[in-house]
Amino acid sequence: MPHGTCPDGAHPGTKSPAEECGSGRVRHLRVSTFRTHALRIPVFDSYQDIFNQRGAAYHEGMLRYPEARRHEFALVLDAAQLQPGDTVVDMPSGGGYLRDRIDTPDVEVIAIETTQAFYDQCRERPGLQRRLGPLSETGLPEAAVDVVVSLAGLHHVDDRAGVFAE
Repeated sequence: MPHGTCPDGAHPGTKSPAEECGSGRVRHLRVSTFRTHALRIPVFDSYQDIFNQRGAAYHEGMLRYPEARRHEFALVLDAAQLQPGDTVVDMPSGGGYLRDRIDTPDVEVIAIETTQAFYDQCRERPGLQRRLGPLSETGLPEAAVDVVVSLAGLHHVDDRAGVFAE
């Protein structure tokens, strides 16, 4: 890729590895690669496989560096425009990290996680209900929630249509 070109080619003119592209809405990071030694990278069949394997390490990272994803959480919560008394579904919820970022009063979060590893890391606390199961079968009654949030998880889900239908 020539210097000054973003990876998808849609935003020419980026100058530095972490500069915003021309639209200001997309940020690309240019990464240099080099060959060292052969790595064995496991191949996973599903979100459950990935996070049952990596859930504990991911959770440890969130505990050690709680501000690492601050900007992502702030963006999604700003877009959600939560109101006092809202019920929010966070799916897949990982360790329930979204709950700790909400400062709107009286918001109830239903954290739905599909992996046992993350479900086990999602500690019970006021304002949070935990559920373990498929995202396409939450068991929630019709119109039971005000906002549904999915931050960095749906790309791991094969049956997105089933999730959206739910």
